[in-house]
Amino acid sequence: AAFIAIAAGLVVVMSVSPVAAGRPSLIKGHVFDGTYSAYTDATILAAHHSAVDWAKTVTTRFIHHWRLLFELMCRDFFNFYGGSFAVIFALTLVSGIRGIWKRDPLALGAAAVVICIVCLECAFYMVGQDKPLRLTLAAFPLLAAVGAAVWTTATGIAGPARLTFLRLAPQGLVLVALSVLSVQITRAGIGAMTHYDAADAQLVPFVVSFNHDESTVLAGPGLLCVPYVLERYPVRMSFVPENAQTLDLLLARYRVTTVILGPDERIAPGVLLARGFRLYYRGVEAWGVKYAVYRRPAHPGDDARWPIDAPGADVN
Repeated sequence: AAFIAIAAGLVVVMSVSPVAAGRPSLIKGHVFDGTYSAYTDATILAAHHSAVDWAKTVTTRFIHHWRLLFELMCRDFFNFYGGSFAVIFALTLVSGIRGIWKRDPLALGAAAVVICIVCLECAFYMVGQDKPLRLTLAAFPLLAAVGAAVWTTATGIAGPARLTFLRLAPQGLVLVALSVLSVQITRAGIGAMTHYDAADAQLVPFVVSFNHDESTVLAGPGLLCVPYVLERYPVRMSFVPENAQTLDLLLARYRVTTVILGPDERIAPGVLLARGFRLYYRGVEAWGVKYAVYRRPAHPGDDARWPIDAPGADVN
């Protein structure tokens, strides 16, 4: 309870402090769009939503995200994110049962922390990939302490009885099973990260082939642009604006010369053309996803030499 109260107090203090001045809340974007519009649509905060809209949307998201969490644990149990979160979720159930049965305040508090975090995440945030695990790791030390207490009580290790084979054998089997599961989950995590690193290593030259002016800002999907800007620091990037108003705000502040459109971008190509961008590459493909690349000509006639339909940049 103290942990939850302190965390809630810190959130309130940060929200009203000068640190947050001038930075709009992203909650509305997450709740009413459910994707990354909080980062790509500067107009989303201007929309008005009634209390009924909030109640309906939050309730729908809450139920939908809980279902996604269970699918994540079942589908990806032997993968890093799903398996690790499943362990935390199982420890939360154990903590809740022990807290109610034994009236253990530590167990009740540990379970309450995780339940509060997950409920807030399901209602106001997203539950894909690493987000459930990342947010609930704060409670893992509490859950581990409760799990250790449950283990010693169930096995009688802390008791005065002699350690016989009949007592040690079941404990050994459980420890071996848990060790195998932990190794499998860890191997899956390392394998996934190695795969991501290999993919990033190929995506960097893919973006380099677009001949972006690295003294200016690149706008594009994070999958492509984040590895590129990390490798080519201090190049700067932006997510692709969703509409003309957001694009105009971006162009008013930064010199953007390259925009990469993937299948999920919502802005119409005509909006880019109207602001001086011209098609540089059409239908280039990376890992099964096709992109269109728009650039601003450096001078009149510069776009006459651009290889619009050249397939040489494809990565598969």
